Amino acid sequence: SHELRTPLATIKGYASTLLAEDVAWDEASQREFLQTISQETDRLAALVKNLLDMSRIEAGLLNIRREPYGVNEVARQAVRGMGPALRDRLQMELADDLPLVPLDVPRLETAVRNLLENALKYSPPYYPIELRTTFAQNAVTITVRDYGPGVPEDLHDKLFDRFYRVDNSLTRRIGGTGLGLAIAKGFVEAHDGRVWVKSAHPGAIFGITLPVEDNYAIRQTQHTYA
Repeated sequence: SHELRTPLATIKGYASTLLAEDVAWDEASQREFLQTISQETDRLAALVKNLLDMSRIEAGLLNIRREPYGVNEVARQAVRGMGPALRDRLQMELADDLPLVPLDVPRLETAVRNLLENALKYSPPYYPIELRTTFAQNAVTITVRDYGPGVPEDLHDKLFDRFYRVDNSLTRRIGGTGLGLAIAKGFVEAHDGRVWVKSAHPGAIFGITLPVEDNYAIRQTQHTYA
């Protein structure tokens, strides 16, 4: 509820300020207030979308529409959907000649983006974030490595529970809903895949592993989708 109240309170505060009849705000101030309202509206819309997605996952009502697609292109799309704060630090190593995988592209893109956003939150400034794809044992894997504080091994399974957040000073300072990793898990499991995390010392590696059925293991280079 705190995550809902904060953007609502900000929107209400700036809107009331603009509507105050006893103050004539200059154009620059008005623009600043409206930009803040727009940003908080986007934040609120994203939160509502996450809550709706989580509700669908828990109710078993998630509608998955798959088509054969290149995992590397999904990774690129997830990166393109994020800002320069990630792109300036990102190191990508995408495997050549991956098989196509039956995917609900928007859902998997969201799952990858959630892993990247998590890495961005917890990595120290100027440290790289590494995004890789690999193919082995009839499965395609996407990994995201950060160089943050890492996660105790006894908490690895809990990380993907809804609303769960590691209780330390860093997570309390950063904030968040604890839904991003849970949604990633729900979307990936709807593809018969799995999400996982392992310690990297320093940092952590989060992964998405998707099985490739024999009838979809069609070798095709990723530049087809570039």
